[in-house]
Amino acid sequence: MASKIEKDPVVAHRFEELLVQLENHGLKRNGYDALLARAADAETYYGDNDLAIDVLRNKYLAPGETGPLHIWDRIARAMASVEKDPQYWYDRFFSLLMDFKFIPGGRVMHGAGRDEARRKPTLSNCYVIPIEEDSLEGIYRCLSESAMVYRTGGGVGTDLSILRPQGAPVNATVDASPGCTAFMNLLSESTNAVSQAGRRGALMLTLRVDHPDIEDFITIKNDANRTKVQYANISVLITHEFMQAVLDDSDFDLRWDGKVFRTVKARQLWDKIIANAHASAEPGIIFWDTMREYHNVEYVNPLTSTNPCGEQPLASYTACNLGNLNLVNFVSADGEFDYEALGEAARVATRFLDNVIEYNMDNHALPKIREAVASDRRVGLGITGMADALVLMQSKYDSDEALEIINRVMSTICHNAYEMSVELAQEKGAFPLFDWEGIEQSKFIQSLPQSLQKKIAEHGLRNCTLITMPPVGTGSIVAQTSSGIEPIFCTSYTRRVKQDDGESFREYKVYHPLIQRVFGDDEDLPDYVVTAHEIDPYFRVKMQGVIQKYTDSSISSTINLPEDITLETVADIYITAYKEGLKGVTVYREGSREGILQTEGQADKKEAETPAVEAPNYMGPDGFLHRRRRPAVTAGITERINTGEGKIYVTINEDEYGICEVFSTIGKSGGNAAAQSEAISRLISLVLSSGVDPQEVISELKGISGPNPVWENGELILSTPDAIGKAMERYLQRKAGKQPDTVTPEDMPPSFVEGSEPKTLTTCPECGSTVSYESSCLMCKHCGWSKC
Repeated sequence: MASKIEKDPVVAHRFEELLVQLENHGLKRNGYDALLARAADAETYYGDNDLAIDVLRNKYLAPGETGPLHIWDRIARAMASVEKDPQYWYDRFFSLLMDFKFIPGGRVMHGAGRDEARRKPTLSNCYVIPIEEDSLEGIYRCLSESAMVYRTGGGVGTDLSILRPQGAPVNATVDASPGCTAFMNLLSESTNAVSQAGRRGALMLTLRVDHPDIEDFITIKNDANRTKVQYANISVLITHEFMQAVLDDSDFDLRWDGKVFRTVKARQLWDKIIANAHASAEPGIIFWDTMREYHNVEYVNPLTSTNPCGEQPLASYTACNLGNLNLVNFVSADGEFDYEALGEAARVATRFLDNVIEYNMDNHALPKIREAVASDRRVGLGITGMADALVLMQSKYDSDEALEIINRVMSTICHNAYEMSVELAQEKGAFPLFDWEGIEQSKFIQSLPQSLQKKIAEHGLRNCTLITMPPVGTGSIVAQTSSGIEPIFCTSYTRRVKQDDGESFREYKVYHPLIQRVFGDDEDLPDYVVTAHEIDPYFRVKMQGVIQKYTDSSISSTINLPEDITLETVADIYITAYKEGLKGVTVYREGSREGILQTEGQADKKEAETPAVEAPNYMGPDGFLHRRRRPAVTAGITERINTGEGKIYVTINEDEYGICEVFSTIGKSGGNAAAQSEAISRLISLVLSSGVDPQEVISELKGISGPNPVWENGELILSTPDAIGKAMERYLQRKAGKQPDTVTPEDMPPSFVEGSEPKTLTTCPECGSTVSYESSCLMCKHCGWSKC
C-alpha cells in the first residue's frame, strides 16, 4: 500500500501521534494499523471512488478531519462519554465503527462530537410533530415547532386527520372550514424554507383513509406543473375496515369526529389511490392498523404518524435514533457468514444507540421532545449491504436460499438486540413507560421466543422499540455498499464530467463498488448477480415479509416496476403486501414522475378516434386574438431531453383542436434556468391556444443557440428553446405516423457518448444529472445528493 503515510515521513509521524491519541482514548490496535493508516486519508481509503470521497467531505468530515478514521474516533469518543468506563466502551464502539462495520445514522456521523458547533445539531434523524388541536392555533403551533426541528437538522412527520373536513362549520358560525388539504402547501413550503448547515427539512404528511377530505388529499399533487406540496411526502393511513371493504367491494363511510359525512364505494376510492401511485409514486400506503397492533407501547404512547420515509412510526414528539449493521463485513473470504460475530455486533450497536439518546438529549429542539424521547427511549437498528452480502455468498437475491439466509440474519439481530435491551434495563433501568401488562399486548412482543418474553416480563426493556429498516443513502455511499435491504440498483452507470472548455461533457462508466472489487467490470456476470428491475415484485414483497417478521418498527424499501406495469398489477402488489402482514410498501414505476397525472380519466384508457372539429374563432370584438378556453381534461406526453443547462422535461398537451399547451421543467425551482423555461412555455401555450400554427412556433424555436450545446440520442441540442422546439416537432411527427428525424451515431463527435443510465425520476438539483429512486429516497449517483 503506497499511502501518503509511507511516502511522507512528516505524515507518518503525525499518524503515529494520532494512534497514540486513540490508544489514550482506549483503542486496542489489534493489528489493524494498515487499515487505520488507509482510513486516515479519504483519497487513500477510497482510491478512485470520487463519489464516496466527495460525500464524506461534504456531509460528514468535521473541520480538520481528513478521512473516515477521524469520524470513527469522534463518534466513539462521543458515545463512550456517557459510560462509567469510557475507555472500555471507546474501544468497543471504535471496533464496531471501524471499516464501516456499523454505520450510524447520518445525523450521528455529521454531528456527534462536534463541540465546535455554535448550535448543536440533533443526532435524531426524524420526529413526529402533531397538530394537537383542530384550530388555527394548533396548525400554526405545529408549523412553528416543525421549523425548530428543521433548524436542528431533523425531519418531521405530521398527521392531518385531526383537522375538520372541507365544508364543516367553524365555531358554530356560518363559516365553513377549507378542509385539511388547504394547509398542506403551507407546511410544505416551511419545510423548504428552513435548513441546518445546508440540509433542508424533510416532511411526511399523512391522512386517515376514512377522513372526508381523503380524495382531495390523494390528488393534491396533480396540478399541471406539480408545484403543490412539492416539499413533502404524502401517505394514506389504511385501516383494516377499509381493506376489508375493498376486498368485499362494499360501501365505506368517510367520517370525522363521529359523524359520517358521506359514503363511497371502497373499491373506487382504492382505485384512485392506486392510479396516483401508479402515475407518480404517491401517495404512499401505510397499513396503519397493522402498525398499531405491532407497536410495543400503543397502550400508553399511541402512534400519531411516521417519519418522512415511513419506516419509523412514532408517537407525538418522539424521535428515531438509527444505525445499520453492514452485512458485507460479516462475510468471510470463502463466502461464509459469521452469525456469531453479527449477534455480538448487534448487542454492542444496541448499547451504542441507547447512548445516542443520552448524549443527544439536550440537542432536541423542544422540551416536549426531550420528555417524550426520555419516556420510551426508541432506537432503530437496521442493516445495509444486504444485496452485496448475498453476492459474496453467491446467493441470488430472489431465491429461497436468500430468504433462509436473511431470516437467520434478522432473527440473530432482533433477538440479540432485545437481549441487550433487557440487560441494559437491569443495568441502567427500563424505559419509564414500561409495563408488562401493556407491552405484552403487542403482537410483536407476542412473536418473540417465550424465554425472551419471560426475561422482558421480569426485568423490563431499556428501549420500547429496537429494530428499524431505514434507507441508507449517503451512508451506503461512504461504506461502498448496496443501500439498506435493496437489491443492487444497477451494476454500472454513466457519469458526466465537464471538460476544460467549460461547455462539453465526457461520459465514462462507473461500476457499483462491489462489482468492481469482485469482478472488475459487469461483463458476463454470474447469474446470482441480479439488479432491482430484474426481480419479480412479488418476491420483493415476500422478502420484505421475512424482514418485517423481526422488525418492531417498519421498513423503507422501494419495489421498482417497469414502465408498462398495469394498474391491476400495482393494486395486486399492495393487496398481497397487506395479506402478508407488511406495515407499508412503496412502489415506483419506472419514469412515473416524468409524466403528469391528468385530473380526470383512467391512465390506461385507450384514445378514441374523434372526428375533425372545426377550429373556434379567436378574434375578439376588440380586434385582438384571444386564447381558447382550456378544457378540464387534456392529453399528452412528457419527454426528457439533455441540454447544456441540465435535463429538461417538456410536457406537450392537446385538446380537441390540437396542441394547446407546453410545460417545461429544468433546474432548481426559483433558479434562472427554471424561470426562463417557464416563461418560454407560457408564451408558447398562449400562442398555441390562440390559433397559431405549431409549425410556425417550432421554426422560431429551433436553431436558437446557447453557450452549452450537447448531443442527445444522435441530435445536437443547441439550447433550452431549441430542445422545446425539437420536442414539439417530434410530437407532431409521431402524430403523423412518421419516424422523428435523428442524426446517426457515426456523425457524433468522438468526445461525446450517448447516455446509458436507467430511466429515473428527475434531475439532481445540485449537478443536473439524473437520479434514481431507492429505499423511498432520491439518490444522485453522480454527486451524492439525496432526498427522502
